[in-house]
Amino acid sequence: MSKKQGELVELRFYLTAYEKGWVVSKPFGDNAKYDFIVDADGKLSRVQVKSTLVLDRGNRQNRYALVAASGCKNKIAYSNTTIDFLAIYIIPAETWYIIPIEEVEGKKKLHFRPFDSASTGKYEKFKSAWELFKK
Repeated sequence: MSKKQGELVELRFYLTAYEKGWVVSKPFGDNAKYDFIVDADGKLSRVQVKSTLVLDRGNRQNRYALVAASGCKNKIAYSNTTIDFLAIYIIPAETWYIIPIEEVEGKKKLHFRPFDSASTGKYEKFKSAWELFKK
């Protein structure tokens, strides 16, 4: 994904959270381990924003894959020492997943089926789960 695409998704995240009436702060520079801090009614959360356009290369149709790790060559899975939530945007479906880090800690690759309304995938309960920022 291009840097421009990543920046556009971050803007989408900012706008969506801001429209909910929350304060959204972005760290100065590129050295923070998270993209935003969200103040949702007094609860602060560190958020890493990720997105994908990529269908899984396996034989499963309409399943999107996402690398949920930091680093260029040696990917390091996110942990609760650096972030509280992953905010994942599946671009073709225009769908957000708001996932607490405890649900994905240690995992480097995640899969989503945003177009399958009958999907019982482990992350489907986090589809559009913006209210988690307040808990």
